[in-house]
Amino acid sequence: TYDLDTRMSRLLSRNTRYAAAALSPDGSKVATIETGADYQTNLVVLDYSVGDVVKKFENPANHFISMPRWNEAGTEIIALVTDRDGKKLSAFNYATGLINTIKDFGEENIGYPVPYKNFVLYNSPISGIDNIYALDRSTGIRYQVTSSRLGAYNPAVSSDGNTIYYNEQSRDGMNVVQMPF
Repeated sequence: TYDLDTRMSRLLSRNTRYAAAALSPDGSKVATIETGADYQTNLVVLDYSVGDVVKKFENPANHFISMPRWNEAGTEIIALVTDRDGKKLSAFNYATGLINTIKDFGEENIGYPVPYKNFVLYNSPISGIDNIYALDRSTGIRYQVTSSRLGAYNPAVSSDGNTIYYNEQSRDGMNVVQMPF
């Protein structure tokens, strides 16, 4: 970890196989994907201060879990779960340990899910060009957020909810873009 205020870095764990870390909103926990030597993957939550596992979401079918992100309240972790049928956007409830599928996307290659209020923003090539979409969790309606000529990826919403930041593909590489949300 790296503290921007103190400019100090710290190793959170040793001899572990973690990937895709996501810091909780209050900074006390880290959600990450653990892959064992047997290739079993689980979503685990670490105590930020000491690095110990405080929660483990079992994955007996050993589906591929990726891209975890905490919701604003720190009550659930949104992640992609890929199985033989394709990708699913899933919610991992921290308190109960329950895992619920928000939406089954099948073979659609969605990525980088970001929860924001009742929505989950994500990348998708569904229109033929990668763009950012927002899924309303209460209605299941998908909204196209960007209309990029070459591709838009990796959304982030400002703390006041008025601005969205993302990467936009250009002929020279990726640019950081902001626009009203």
